[in-house]
Amino acid sequence: VYVVGDTAGALGGSSAGGRDAYITKYYSSGNVVSGWPKQFGTSSGDNASGIALDSSGNVYVGGLSTSPRAPPRHRSEDAYCAI
Repeated sequence: VYVVGDTAGALGGSSAGGRDAYITKYYSSGNVVSGWPKQFGTSSGDNASGIALDSSGNVYVGGLSTSPRAPPRHRSEDAYCAI
């Protein structure tokens, strides 16, 4: 089971500032898998709002960023996809 979202603090690592996106992997028992969560972002606001897995087990996360450093910058929020 995977859960994505955003946080205003550090989740077992360091925060990039603002709000950071995260992804956490759980065992079916509900316990967090060792080495998780993964937290990422910029000094601005970032969130993760969608997730997909392919047949090889690769994880794809989609969300929004308000960072002016996240090209291309077209609006106050831009979408992203991370692998």
